[in-house]
Amino acid sequence: MAKQRLQVGDAAPAGTALDIHGDEVSLATLWGDGPTFLTFLRHFG
Repeated sequence: MAKQRLQVGDAAPAGTALDIHGDEVSLATLWGDGPTFLTFLRHFG
């Protein structure tokens, strides 16, 4: 089954991520207040 890519303006899927303290946070709680910027940092070393 091929996965569809999100298009500009599509709702982001539900999920969880870790905050800067390592605690899980629901992404829906973040974007419930408005636009949310989510970035992925690579660990080197």
